[in-house]
Amino acid sequence: MLSYLLEGLRFSFNIPSHPEHEIHGIERGLGVFIGSKCIVGEGAGLGMPLGLDGDKAIFPGESITVHDKPFKRFRLNRASIKYLGRLKIEKIYKKARSLLAPIYIRDKTFRPIYTLLMMSRTLMGVKSRYENIGDKGYVDIEYNIGENHVDVNVDASNLRCSRFLIANELSGKLFTKLVVDDDEVDDIPPWIEIKSGHATLISPKLKLLMGIERPSSCRLFAGREVLGGRLDWAGFSIMPSVRRFSYRVWFESLD
Repeated sequence: MLSYLLEGLRFSFNIPSHPEHEIHGIERGLGVFIGSKCIVGEGAGLGMPLGLDGDKAIFPGESITVHDKPFKRFRLNRASIKYLGRLKIEKIYKKARSLLAPIYIRDKTFRPIYTLLMMSRTLMGVKSRYENIGDKGYVDIEYNIGENHVDVNVDASNLRCSRFLIANELSGKLFTKLVVDDDEVDDIPPWIEIKSGHATLISPKLKLLMGIERPSSCRLFAGREVLGGRLDWAGFSIMPSVRRFSYRVWFESLD
């Protein structure tokens, strides 16, 4: 599937991945390219579902696409488990993260310390493995590509999770500015709720803007994390209160 919008901008499900990426091993959404260059980085692409079952995140480990159709069925059946070599350290890691992550999100003065801890984790060889935890159902997503936008139609009526998110992420190394209404957010945090109707991410390097409209009955969050080759994403997550909804992502050239 291939469609051109602005000059050189195209979309494809064939997002390149790398074993060093934190997201490596799960199914991602619609990829965004400029020419032959993918600008998703380590991000989820457009329209990737993530289940929330209690305090556990459920990732899509399998997907089905329809040839020449902008459609993907994501089957959610994997959880991220942390290992140090062959030793499973998920319980220890989860406890430490539950203590430190809230401080990291709300207090930007603590972020350099947290980032240093994350770098130490990488140097120690702690890695995520996405292990099958049983089938939690599936989410159908249709991507309708327009002249300068993508309409994402979500159907999560067959998902057996109490809550879910739809992630829309590109490279955090490229998209470095967040604008809410007319105000630029300094030092984009990893998780911030957007109360207004829409927000935009800007890539000064690419001179490209990605915007999103918050659908009704949904909450909208933005964030960005960049750390070496392991984390490289910036984008928006939608947390709905309904199982079927649609939203629009649009692109504009800043030239």
